[in-house]
Amino acid sequence: MRKRTVGEVGLGGWELIINRVRDWHFLSYFEAMLRNYLKTALRNFWKNKTYSSLNLFGLAIGIACAGLVFLWVEDEMSFDTMYSKRDRINFVLMNWEYPDQTRTLVSTSALMAPALKAEIPGIAKVCRIDDESQNRLFSVGDKVLYSWGRYVDTSFFGMMDAAFVEGNAKSAFPQLYSILLTEKAAIKFFGTTQHVVGKTVRMDHKQDFVVTGILKDLPTNATLQYEWLMPFDLYFKENKQLDNWGNDSPLTMVEVQPGANVATINKQLHSFIQSKQPKSIARAFLFPMKDWRLRWEFANGKQTGGGRITYVYLFSVIAWIILLIACINFMNLATARSEKRGREVGVRKVLGAEKGRLVAQFIAEALLMSLLAAFVAVMLVSVALPAFNLLVEKQLLLDLLRPAHLVFLVSIVLVCGLVAGSYPSLYLSSFNPVTVLKGLKIQPGGAAFIRKGLVVLQFTVSIVLIIGTVIIFQQIEHIKSRNLGFTKDHVLEVGSIFNVNKYFPVVKQELLNTGVVENASLADHTIIHGGNNTDDLRWAGKDPSRKELISIREVGPELTETMGMKIVDGRGFTINDSAGGPDKYLHLLVTETLAKHMGPGSAVGKIIMSGDSSYQGVVVGVVKDYVYGDMYGQPDPVVFLCHPQVGGFLYVKMRASAHPEQDLAKVEAVMKKVNPGYPFDYRWVDEQFNAMFNNEVLISKLSRVFAALAIFISCLGLFGLAAFTAERRTKEIGIRKVLGASVGSIARLLSVDFLKLVVVSNLVAFPVAWMVMDNWLKSYAYRVAIHGWVFVVAGVAAVLIALVTVSFQAVKAGVANPVKSIKAE
Repeated sequence: MRKRTVGEVGLGGWELIINRVRDWHFLSYFEAMLRNYLKTALRNFWKNKTYSSLNLFGLAIGIACAGLVFLWVEDEMSFDTMYSKRDRINFVLMNWEYPDQTRTLVSTSALMAPALKAEIPGIAKVCRIDDESQNRLFSVGDKVLYSWGRYVDTSFFGMMDAAFVEGNAKSAFPQLYSILLTEKAAIKFFGTTQHVVGKTVRMDHKQDFVVTGILKDLPTNATLQYEWLMPFDLYFKENKQLDNWGNDSPLTMVEVQPGANVATINKQLHSFIQSKQPKSIARAFLFPMKDWRLRWEFANGKQTGGGRITYVYLFSVIAWIILLIACINFMNLATARSEKRGREVGVRKVLGAEKGRLVAQFIAEALLMSLLAAFVAVMLVSVALPAFNLLVEKQLLLDLLRPAHLVFLVSIVLVCGLVAGSYPSLYLSSFNPVTVLKGLKIQPGGAAFIRKGLVVLQFTVSIVLIIGTVIIFQQIEHIKSRNLGFTKDHVLEVGSIFNVNKYFPVVKQELLNTGVVENASLADHTIIHGGNNTDDLRWAGKDPSRKELISIREVGPELTETMGMKIVDGRGFTINDSAGGPDKYLHLLVTETLAKHMGPGSAVGKIIMSGDSSYQGVVVGVVKDYVYGDMYGQPDPVVFLCHPQVGGFLYVKMRASAHPEQDLAKVEAVMKKVNPGYPFDYRWVDEQFNAMFNNEVLISKLSRVFAALAIFISCLGLFGLAAFTAERRTKEIGIRKVLGASVGSIARLLSVDFLKLVVVSNLVAFPVAWMVMDNWLKSYAYRVAIHGWVFVVAGVAAVLIALVTVSFQAVKAGVANPVKSIKAE
């Protein structure tokens, strides 16, 4: 008989098909089956509410943990995604190829951007940005405040999708002294965003700027943040030294043309600097915007694959592991209570239920449990989110109506339901109906072995997390206790000093007269983060072809004493060193590393010259190496130049006191007296130092939370298994008590099997934890050693926690009335 095609089936044929579907009652059948599954699942949940509650609570904590990490990861991955040209925007970075290493720096020549636009095919737009956000003082009438901003070229607005509330990109910088404000800055300055364009603000009590536009506030997940923008031409005018290829300072941002081959552009950039400076050792390349937030980590001129993306991967994996631990609880309790449901399975099989139907029933129960746990998890997340935001320093929101959040929640429910229910459903549906209906005991066989293996897995993960938490904490404390080569405690860094440097001897005396200050000095850059550097210094005996990056610091003569730096050879600066000696040489201090590089013998008395011989100085003293910039690595050599009136920062060494707030108020009073019109802008050096470890501290805190959650969820499962074991051996315990067994011996009987599993977990966890943490520590040049006592403490802690968890049920069973136990059995 010839089969008809779909096109040959007339209207009557389709009606016949529809009627047959109706005859099958397909939809009604599916609805009835689903209703039956849910009814059975709810009945079993209520019937075993103790164990079900343990499963529910454990799953809810796991899902909540995964949810919080998802929100954090989502925020990290969303950085700079608001820009329409994100895939075409790049920074130009520079690899400086020194003999012993390659250093990757972000600063470029101010001349590079226009040269790239003119000479490199495939580049659509370029933009120059000052190298660091400027914190400048603004005054509007009687209001005086600080605000952060940047100097940019006008191409910035088109490249970065600048959204104007008032004004537009074409008229953004009609004159050199123009300023654009964000909505936040406009409200700070004028209290409103309305009718602000055309008004003036004064910067540093010197120059008036006309507001030419208002920009929408930047989202928090934008890498480049600012409250105001000014013309880069003004920055260039104020820094004449930038007008050459040998002085790098600003950032260069590049937008490539659609479809441009970035690899081809990078090939041209590789030797681009040499076309302008033949002797340069710098190699330029493009660094894409998609990597700015997460992958800004280089080693020897190449991306390491590390950075914040490492934390994204790490926390994501840990969150899924904790979720797996919660699913393991469900598996263990479901298979452990198999005898309780064996008769149900036998009856259903005798009545004709197929294995597939039984598997579907148990999967439905697991999915229902997962769904209920998700509801509880949402409540837990809403409660924990404020504290979590404080921990990660973000403003994450639980927006359940966002499609990505709904998809995540549904996916978690399905994954947990299928993972947690898969093994129990297959195990329970495989029971022989004859065996279970005759009342014969089900032999656990492989199920007991798997159950023990899952418990070992749970505690292995928990112990690894405990060990990792301790070692991370040790590493942070190790680096914080490192000998920095200067004193960071009780030292005040004062910025925006403007007029202070002109009258510094008077200011210093005023500070000393307060009785709370030991010493004070000036410096051109912060002591911790560093400042200018050069590879263009030479001295007698140096190989002219060998380049070496050396930091340059202009400081007051009192800096070494104020910061507690040690002079290991020669002498420190005096007030007379600023003008040089009778020989007209500048007087210099150098660090130990540079002194060694200058050749054998003492460096004191040796001459250091700039590459073009524009200046030269004589070394009068050697300072012990101090750590700045990278707190984990070895510091670059430093040359100190004495400049009693250098601008930048004032460092004040405070006396140790029980009333630091009162002492600070005295310093503030002096600063307001000598520097009127400028708010007191200060930071404690030790707080700046601690802030350099924010990423490590975040890892430490989150690892503690994750370790606590992992051990807690594991103990929930252990608690349930201990309760079931005690319930299963009720008669045995009763008989033992009648025969004279003590509560202690019964508790030991019930606990020993579980403690063996925890001991096995220790044996598995120790080598795993050592490998993981040793690999993590290798990324730090200055790192702590891994000590054996950490493993012992973590192992003992896991055993004690497990013992307390199991003992509760064991003692409860031991003190039960043996008569009731035997009767109940």
